[in-house]
Amino acid sequence: GYDRNGWKRVNGEYVNKETGTGVDSSGLDYYGCADQTNWDTNYMFCGSMGCTYKNKATGTEYDSAGYNSRGFNADGINKDTGTLYNTAGYDARGYDQDGYNKSGYDRNGYDRDGFNQYGWNSDGYDSMGYNEYGFNADGNFIATGTPYTPDGYDRNGYDKNGNYACAGSCCTWHDEPSDGYYETNRTGSFGCSCGACCYPAGTPIALADGSTKPVENVTYDDELKVWNFDEGKFDHAKPIWIKVPEVADRYNYLRFSDGSVLKTINQHRIFNVEAGKFTYPMTDETPVGTHTLNAKGEVVELLEKKVVEEKVTYYNIITYHHLNCFAGSVLTSCRLNNLYPIKDLKFVKDDRKLTPYEEFSKLDRKWYDGLRLSEQPKDVNRDHADDHGDKSLEDYALRLIKIMKA
Repeated sequence: GYDRNGWKRVNGEYVNKETGTGVDSSGLDYYGCADQTNWDTNYMFCGSMGCTYKNKATGTEYDSAGYNSRGFNADGINKDTGTLYNTAGYDARGYDQDGYNKSGYDRNGYDRDGFNQYGWNSDGYDSMGYNEYGFNADGNFIATGTPYTPDGYDRNGYDKNGNYACAGSCCTWHDEPSDGYYETNRTGSFGCSCGACCYPAGTPIALADGSTKPVENVTYDDELKVWNFDEGKFDHAKPIWIKVPEVADRYNYLRFSDGSVLKTINQHRIFNVEAGKFTYPMTDETPVGTHTLNAKGEVVELLEKKVVEEKVTYYNIITYHHLNCFAGSVLTSCRLNNLYPIKDLKFVKDDRKLTPYEEFSKLDRKWYDGLRLSEQPKDVNRDHADDHGDKSLEDYALRLIKIMKA
């Protein structure tokens, strides 16, 4: 149950394998803090310097000398060495001079052999050359050695007669192992379940500096332009979650009055001014004529929506705390952004009781804070929003983590 660095979660807290306590043999906790006395371990800041605690004296992520709980200042200089690296040889983000962290992964989440923590390389294949669905680059299925599964479907979900296994755009496997990973004798059958539906490659994502970047090139270090519904204004945030790429056979084409076009896979929510929430565009809840917000702060109208039959690779993004981003110049997000009603581009908040972190014992603190789980309504399937079998918000978050880009 311990990770590669010798830590595991017990009742919501990290315990070190070597010491059996909340600190390792060097006196550092899971987040690299050596002085838990002067830092509020129940409150974290996650940003360009990674996740750090709040200082009890200053109320910020830095102490009175200007250093965070891991010993780095705002310029990334370590207080003990006076360099960009601490005494163990790691920088403020936890990477050594070769660009690898303690777990042996680079900034893109790949080890020295080119595989991420889930065993996939950047092309989506494991060390045996098969993707998560059991197909290799030549299109042959691992258990049959042919282009077809035991149920007769190819890598794209079509049978020999050209019939598609899924009514929607997203395919997965039924009878998935409980640990979420597939063994070398992958079996099962195609079924429909879009884990997180998304934007095709090439979709421009608005950055905080006013430029854009194709969704496939966005990283966890990028500052994205977002809408702050707490204050009703533009803001910026880094991604907390980027989805691993997958392939769909069709996409939705949405055209707006400012000339912008947004392409989405299956159902991906856009902000709906009339409804005061994010709604699925390919439903009656978002008819032609619906208004939304673009990256210039203009209210624009949905003029056309249609389905285009074309194979595309797709991605998705959730930003830290604000949850949304501007894709194709349109404000988009997920169900989590509907945590309060929205009026005049601001949350209409209530006096709801916040859910304590202890109820999310399987999750790292950054997910509790970054997805605003304390504020989220507990009904994970409210408004029939879920069809993935999630029984709780924790299940929802765990499913996201399983399909996130490292």
